[in-house]
Amino acid sequence: RGGEAARETARTVRRMCPTAVVVTLAQLRHTRAEALTLAEVLDDDLRLLPRLMQRDDFLEGVRAAVIDKDGEPGWNPARIEDVSEDRVARTWPRPTPGRRDSAWSRPPRRPASPPS
Repeated sequence: RGGEAARETARTVRRMCPTAVVVTLAQLRHTRAEALTLAEVLDDDLRLLPRLMQRDDFLEGVRAAVIDKDGEPGWNPARIEDVSEDRVARTWPRPTPGRRDSAWSRPPRRPASPPS
């Protein structure tokens, strides 16, 4: 379903860091559910990105792309299906007092079905 372009997109997504893919999808769902403004989205991104950069898989991606340039990152977990809700929750920023953060206090669930 979706043709060759959809299959190529799925192959591209599956080469990306599984944790980053799942957290990104959760962030997109959060943005839509809360109907965030551009300023709120950018603020949320500033809170989320440093947490992603602190993860070992960020360093692994830098190693594979910049240092060794082998293009073969060893992601952990290796597959989108293996990214747990707990892993997403640990990456999710804590609420900021005084902000409209109700959705931030409970991390969104991981995607029900990864791209195939």
